[in-house]
Amino acid sequence: MERPALLHNMSAMPRTVISHDAPPGSLRTIAFRIASGIQVSPAALLRRLDGKPWKGTRDGAERELRRRLDEHAAVLPYPAAVLVSDRATGAADGSGDMLTACTILAKSSGRVYLRDKEPNLANIRKDRVVVLQIPGVE
Repeated sequence: MERPALLHNMSAMPRTVISHDAPPGSLRTIAFRIASGIQVSPAALLRRLDGKPWKGTRDGAERELRRRLDEHAAVLPYPAAVLVSDRATGAADGSGDMLTACTILAKSSGRVYLRDKEPNLANIRKDRVVVLQIPGVE
């Protein structure tokens, strides 16, 4: 049986170079955080959002908060995936709306915000700042 003929070209330098230059553009950076002094349990956040105490169970509060975060993420004016930075210097403050801040915190990891990600309620913390880098904004 004959061995298949294989291309073996290890002695020659490659002649093809592939490169890509990203188009110039600007980024808009927006920082999201929870203000100090605000309790971050699901029931406390729902009380703050609704202006009245949560009357259900703790599990019910988690489910309701996750539902609201998912609904709110769908209407936010941000792309489905956005890079996250840890540098808030020069970033606009996006923390004015509590539901938006909670949504961004819950749907962001250390590197990326994903609109369709399952909300991680443990990421809604007072000490956490998420800075979205939104591309293509002049």
